[in-house]
Amino acid sequence: MPPKEKGNLWLGFSAIFFSLAASSFFSSPLTPATGRWAWLHNILFNQFGSSGDFVFFLVAGLIGILIALKHYSVSVREKKLQ
Repeated sequence: MPPKEKGNLWLGFSAIFFSLAASSFFSSPLTPATGRWAWLHNILFNQFGSSGDFVFFLVAGLIGILIALKHYSVSVREKKLQ
């Protein structure tokens, strides 16, 4: 997969993470979670309170943008070498 397509993929992941962050911001949980991913949600809830999921998805989206920018810079470097 070319670096530009990898960058596009990571931008898509970032968009998903940011939409999950917005959803979590507007409907934050009031009690600790139960279920399959409860351990992760409870760690985030204990560290950041009711905005734990929001912080997690926001950080994941920002990391995705940084990875996408890295792939785009590799793509630009490859084009300059051609």
